[in-house]
Amino acid sequence: MLPTPSIFSLFIFLLLSSATWAHPKASTLDSFSQCLSDNTEILIPFSKAFITPNNSTFLPTLQSTAQNLRYLTPSVPKPEFIFTPMLDSHVQAAVICAKELGIHLRVRSGGHDYEALSYVSQTETPFIIVDLAKLRSVNIDIEDNSAWVQAGASIGEVYYRIAEKSKTHGYPAGLCTSLGVGGHITGGAYGTMMRKYGLGADNVMDACIVDASGRIHNRESMGEDLFWAIRGGGGASFGVILWWKIKLVPVPSTVTVFSVVKTLEQGATKLLHRYQQVAATELDEDLFIRVIIQPTVIDAKSGNKTIMTIYQAQFLGGVDRLLDVMGTSFPELGLTRKDCTQTSWLKSVMYIAGYPSNTPPEVLLQGKSTFKNYFKAKSDFVKDPIPEYALEGIWKRLYEQASPLMIFNPYGGMMSKISESEIPFPHRKGVLFKIQYLTTWQNGTEDEAEHMDWIRKLYNYMAPYVTMFPRQAYVNYRDLDLGVNKKSNTSFIEAIAWGNRYFKDNFNKLIKIKTKVDPDNFFRHEQSIPPLPLPLRKSSTTASTFFTSNSSAFTTVLNSTAQNLRYLLPSKPKPEFIFTPTDDSQVQYAVICSKQLGIHLRVRSGGHDYEGLSYVSQIETPFIIVDLPKLRSVNVDIQANSAWIQAGATIGEVYYRIAQKSRNHGFPAGLCTSLGVGGHITGGAYGTMMRKYGLAADNVLDARIVDVNGKILNRKTMGEDLFWAIRGGGGASFGIILWWKIKLVPVPTTVTVFTVAKTLEQGATKLLHRWQQVAATKLDTDLNIRVLIQPTVVDSKSGKRTVTTLYQGQFLGGVKRLLSVMQTGFPELNLTRTDCTQTSWLNSVMYIAGYATGTRPEVLLQGKPTFKNYFKSKSDFVKDPIPETALEGIWKRLLEETAPLIIWNPYGGMMSKISESAIPFPHRNVLFKIQYLTTWQAANENEAKHINWIRKLYTYMAPYVTKSPRQAYVNYKDLDLGINKKKNTSIAEASAWGNSTFFTSNSSAFTTVLNSTAQNLRYLLPSKPKPEFIFTPTDDSQVQKAVVCSKQLRIHLRVRSGGHDYEGLSYVSQIETPFIVVDLSKLRSVNVDIQSNSAWIQAGATIGEVYYRIAEKSRTHGFPAGLCTSLGVGGHITGGAYGTMMRKYGLAADNVLDARIVDVKGRILDRKTTGKDLFWAIRGGGGASFGVILWWKIKLVPVPSTVTVFSVSKTLEQGATKLLHRWQQVAATKLDKHLNIRVLIQPTVVDKLSGKRTLTTLFQGQFLGGVKRLLNVMQTGFPELNLTRKDCTESSWLNSVMYIAGYTNGTRPEVLLQGKPPFKSYFKAKSDFVKDPIPETALEGIWKRMLEGTSSLIIWNPYGGAMSEISESAIPFPHRKVLFKIQYLTGWLAANEDEAKHIDWIRKLYSYMAPYVTKSPRQAYVNYRDLDLGINKKKNTSIAEASAWGTRYFKDNFYRLIKIKTKVDPHNFFRHEQSIPPLARKA
Repeated sequence: MLPTPSIFSLFIFLLLSSATWAHPKASTLDSFSQCLSDNTEILIPFSKAFITPNNSTFLPTLQSTAQNLRYLTPSVPKPEFIFTPMLDSHVQAAVICAKELGIHLRVRSGGHDYEALSYVSQTETPFIIVDLAKLRSVNIDIEDNSAWVQAGASIGEVYYRIAEKSKTHGYPAGLCTSLGVGGHITGGAYGTMMRKYGLGADNVMDACIVDASGRIHNRESMGEDLFWAIRGGGGASFGVILWWKIKLVPVPSTVTVFSVVKTLEQGATKLLHRYQQVAATELDEDLFIRVIIQPTVIDAKSGNKTIMTIYQAQFLGGVDRLLDVMGTSFPELGLTRKDCTQTSWLKSVMYIAGYPSNTPPEVLLQGKSTFKNYFKAKSDFVKDPIPEYALEGIWKRLYEQASPLMIFNPYGGMMSKISESEIPFPHRKGVLFKIQYLTTWQNGTEDEAEHMDWIRKLYNYMAPYVTMFPRQAYVNYRDLDLGVNKKSNTSFIEAIAWGNRYFKDNFNKLIKIKTKVDPDNFFRHEQSIPPLPLPLRKSSTTASTFFTSNSSAFTTVLNSTAQNLRYLLPSKPKPEFIFTPTDDSQVQYAVICSKQLGIHLRVRSGGHDYEGLSYVSQIETPFIIVDLPKLRSVNVDIQANSAWIQAGATIGEVYYRIAQKSRNHGFPAGLCTSLGVGGHITGGAYGTMMRKYGLAADNVLDARIVDVNGKILNRKTMGEDLFWAIRGGGGASFGIILWWKIKLVPVPTTVTVFTVAKTLEQGATKLLHRWQQVAATKLDTDLNIRVLIQPTVVDSKSGKRTVTTLYQGQFLGGVKRLLSVMQTGFPELNLTRTDCTQTSWLNSVMYIAGYATGTRPEVLLQGKPTFKNYFKSKSDFVKDPIPETALEGIWKRLLEETAPLIIWNPYGGMMSKISESAIPFPHRNVLFKIQYLTTWQAANENEAKHINWIRKLYTYMAPYVTKSPRQAYVNYKDLDLGINKKKNTSIAEASAWGNSTFFTSNSSAFTTVLNSTAQNLRYLLPSKPKPEFIFTPTDDSQVQKAVVCSKQLRIHLRVRSGGHDYEGLSYVSQIETPFIVVDLSKLRSVNVDIQSNSAWIQAGATIGEVYYRIAEKSRTHGFPAGLCTSLGVGGHITGGAYGTMMRKYGLAADNVLDARIVDVKGRILDRKTTGKDLFWAIRGGGGASFGVILWWKIKLVPVPSTVTVFSVSKTLEQGATKLLHRWQQVAATKLDKHLNIRVLIQPTVVDKLSGKRTLTTLFQGQFLGGVKRLLNVMQTGFPELNLTRKDCTESSWLNSVMYIAGYTNGTRPEVLLQGKPPFKSYFKAKSDFVKDPIPETALEGIWKRMLEGTSSLIIWNPYGGAMSEISESAIPFPHRKVLFKIQYLTGWLAANEDEAKHIDWIRKLYSYMAPYVTKSPRQAYVNYRDLDLGINKKKNTSIAEASAWGTRYFKDNFYRLIKIKTKVDPHNFFRHEQSIPPLARKA
């Protein structure tokens, strides 16, 4: 059992905390003052040094340097007293006494302190303040170019005293002159000269600090680590700063300042976009231009506002040189001499600080804050210019707030020359500018929450445009939204939430220094640096190979090869330690020791690992990582055309080392050059040469692996089975790969690459459709063209986007031959010579990998991942070109997401020549592979939204990709497909991801599969029984085995093939548990034979798919099945299956020619072998009583090329009652059998204000013919409807079906391939059949009851025609000589609604209808199962009991069904709540 240091650490930490930080006693002031007297030799004037709440100067002192009035309101905690020391020794004594007495202390030395951490404690009370405002000496030494300044002095005072001594000296600190230098410099301290000289903290030479023991140190005695930490590591974490020794810098005697205002109407947006491009990178270091952005009123009467941008600058020089600089680098601002003022450096500082012109410099000695307000602030850093459209989004949000402000401060110059780790302040190279956001309000009674919500929303909006990983923030602008410490015992892991943002990787060093100098965390506040817990403070004895969580390199090592930042979040389990072996024997020892000690081990060798499986264990903790990056030898043997490569080497290193030896050798592995070969090859490893040479795994000659016993095996000793398994069987299942011996392949000296972009507006859809037809099958195997598909912005102002398809190609040859190949095979791309680049093979690999032109190949040796992000990925394989209409559906979905990407990689060539079983990688005979990606910028973004988006896209793609199973690429692991349990996962459970046939309740896809074809949400509630697992067979034989095994093991089985199933009988067993579901949704082939007017269709195919595939072959053929196109034909036809052509051709079940069924013995029978009786029974006898239907052979029927549809609506006020009474008299008996008019009846609102409702009757018709003949038929048979030509639409038969099914006009027929249920709700349904017209008075009774219901619907479907011509016993479906069928429905919106109320309503309506419908028996439609009619007992229901429902569905046919059931399934294996029971067996 592993130790659990995290729990132990916390315990010790809390134990120490409780002992060290006891609350002060009641006599805090007396005890403290007495202690001070005892610990200082110099008398303290207590009346002046101590200020208590009952002192008249308490509030003025408390408020003196506070900027944010939010923290001065009465509700905010106040200190017990304020101590204002006058000497350094007073501060020493204060620290000693606070520590001795257990008093929580806050130190104030006048920094920005936006969150009031120096004078308010929200986590710990009581507390006191040590305020350094009286320690404000400034001692200038011009000869030494330095000054010693006390912590309480303000920046203004420092500037004044320097200028007092010299007009040509200055100091590069802040813009706010009232800030105290003590706190200001601890956070970095930027100002107008930072581009010339760096930060205030970069120009500190020495310091004096009081440490946690009360000792005063200078630079020498504190040591370089602590001196490093206090210059930018944030205030009040390490001690109390008493003095800074600062370095003075030269300034010219003449300094120029200016302010230029630009509004939106004056082109502010474009100008600010240009500013971002030049302010940090192209302007002279002597020039600093910040931009202040805020709304301003342009019309006092109307209140109209615009955005004003103020360009405010300081230039270290005269106006003439400034104008030259601006004319060269930023002429767009239009700066003129009149805009400029020449002055002294000191006056320039005052100008930037906002002092009015001619203000005497002596004002700086007052140290009064120029800014006091109620406000909230945030900060960001920007590395890439914010696009214009995003700026417009900012403007929109600024308008929403009363008093917002944004400030852009430029970086570059000296800031980019200083290392990120020089001091703790890390925001250096690459940063263009810093953003400060502010929202202010006037008084404490205003709605603070509204302002806070606004700035947080703005901050969220900015996420895509600012730094990431981490999203950086400026520590002097503290922001408690980023996270806060707990009282006393915040862990350093929790503190990372804000620490990494302020300090990046420097945070880890700060923690180490804190642990060393203040291990008991005496100096603490809401965002102070925490120390490490006691048990984690010992350094590792084997630092080079072991990294524990207290190691400063732990996070770096853990993050090193990880691509998906989702799995590096603090919430994810972390390893106990990371072991990085340096030779093969150490890997052996790691396996042996882990096995002996029972330690769960993960192995990392740098593959894609999209789900973090090599460094995160979500099912088993604790765990360790064996990380192989130090095993990276690459030994190339050109003569043998091979190389031995260690598992930790990257693909890029392998490519580089091969090219180093030969320009004519290569290796057909991946595109991502930072991938480790160990993991990469175990999954197959495809690349740009796979069409020529196959996968990397296809080109492995030998390997060395550490097995479960710690033995090192090669190909010979491991045997061919294991050697087969490791080449494509996925990583970390069989052992640890140490080495691969790879086969090198020939490459030409000249390789050609190209990239061609096409947008939707440039015909991308048609071009991509064509690419599918040629890329794998018609193009030369030397050519690989992949396609990257993503949205791009086409109009930065409006933010309008399109979809761009990027055709990226590598050709093993010169440009001339390439152009010839393209002209023959893919001329539609219009590739030209100018699109192409001839290069070496190595450079072609770098081109495809995304390296910028001119990048040196040595970059491949760095092994840094080129892609790190928060993301979710999925994969698919495609065998048939995706139709253009489906591509348009993809575009629609891509444009819904923020940052999606789809990549299509072509197969064919060598890939199709290698057997699917040559290695475990089976995806050979496919056209291309799809990778789906969605990425997001920050950990706090809505991850669920992005994952939901990609899952919906994946679902949408189902009809267009491989099936049975739906294939996926193992190197793009996808935990949505299912996950193993701890240790003992069964083969069936693992099949969920292994071949996608089993889904257990622990599979992430279980709920999706269970819900897939279910319509009634009542049966998906948590309270309903769930299956042990769902089995989704992919061929007939698997169904046979399922039946045989279930019978042998006595497992209760339910079969689902997608019928209506209103009562959930195919996926819920309420009488028998446990149970399993055999779901036939993967058995969906449709084989249409137009010549024989027939089709064989698998049970899992939907009606919509059948209709589509028939229409695909012929516009004059159809099939008379249902209206709900998402129904599976297996279940649908077993109940009869009526539709709009039943008056012409009867039911679907009347048009079945043959079938294949698995019987109770597991045999597959067809019409001949089933016999006449069983074939009769399955066509209308209800689902799942006699066996499992696999296939139906259906008879196609003729349909005209023109079909007419219409919908006519009539309300009660428009005579609906009389009209419906007339409809009953004609719809079944008088109208042409080519015409079917159903009626949908439901309440509708006629007055939204009063909520008044009426009944609307919708007459919806399909006529097999043109509109002219239809109007004649209607005029003769049903003139009362007043049908006109305008009401009618002529269409194809397929589109007429879609019209009746409720698809909107213009919907492409390909939607039918998706098979999504259009109707999912909580509902209850019933059915009736009618033989005599219902009187008008009875109709009015129906209306009354419908208006009482909340959400009700009644549908009347006319019979007659062919339906009345077929015998009641021709098939089990007996409802022939009737006028129409009624379906009753009541639905509700939420699970917590009163279900009983709705069900009671429909039952009462059903009772009311009794006199008007069929009797003896009252008939019901078996496809609309209704458990109110009765249910079977477990196994042994009697015939008498079953007759309660059986005779209603089947009339006298029920008794024949019982006889057949008794014959074919006497033990009632196939059973459910309303299955046909067998006769009781004689004793």
